[in-house]
Amino acid sequence: MTVGTVWIFDTADANGGYMPFISGQDTQYPAPYVLTANTAGDSLITQALKANTAAAAGAQRWKAALAGIPTGNYYFNGYTANGARATDVKADWTVPGLQNCSGPLSAEAPAWIGLGGINAPLVQIGTQTLCGYLGTSVATAVYEIVPKMSGPTPIAPLLPGDSVEAEVKYLTGNQYYLSITDKTLHWSWSQTVTQPDANPRPQTADWIVERTKDRPLAEFGTVEFTNCYWSDGTSTTLSPLTTGTVYDGTDPSGDLQTLISPIGSGGIGPGFTVTWLHS
Repeated sequence: MTVGTVWIFDTADANGGYMPFISGQDTQYPAPYVLTANTAGDSLITQALKANTAAAAGAQRWKAALAGIPTGNYYFNGYTANGARATDVKADWTVPGLQNCSGPLSAEAPAWIGLGGINAPLVQIGTQTLCGYLGTSVATAVYEIVPKMSGPTPIAPLLPGDSVEAEVKYLTGNQYYLSITDKTLHWSWSQTVTQPDANPRPQTADWIVERTKDRPLAEFGTVEFTNCYWSDGTSTTLSPLTTGTVYDGTDPSGDLQTLISPIGSGGIGPGFTVTWLHS
């Protein structure tokens, strides 16, 4: 899973400084970590920020593999709610089963909720469904702290069709509370985790099905996020998701990979669906 921020390398910087490229705007302010790639289109890698972030006039720059969110988004499929500060996010969904798998680990469909990722380091929890042997689907509950971890950490096995509910809650400083419950298999897990950024200040709550940089997006049918609630930090009461920024994933040619429904409300609370179109 990748943070929803594009990082670029300033080739004119004699000291090899890295500069962040956030939401289409250059900035001179350094951050603890950057995502970059050896050549354009390569897999993203995490590196420590070097001291020099000065931009030379007429500097040549290139974007790394992540082409920008939401414009040119290749990874995220879903919604984010934006506020001065996002401190809590919750949702329910059903673990998807996969269709037409070509072989083990050939494709995946991670579904998750999180805080940050668009404008701050990301803390997320969710489900990862991978193609297994003989067309089967292998599902696991996972969490990830970006950029602290190089990939998702398994929590417990799941079965496609299981109903889960999850929460990510910002506590204080760089502490977060994570929880996930499998309402079908009747187990729960929770843990307090540390984000390495000393003052992460997440400003988005996220509900996402992700096409990661490691594998194609599997044919997952439809994932329905329900009971989508979040807090902007101004109240201890969670608010329903009623509006947000929509993220429609596209392939390299610009064709939509998914269809995101409008946000609706019903007997299962505020929610929306993400429907697979193609990988």
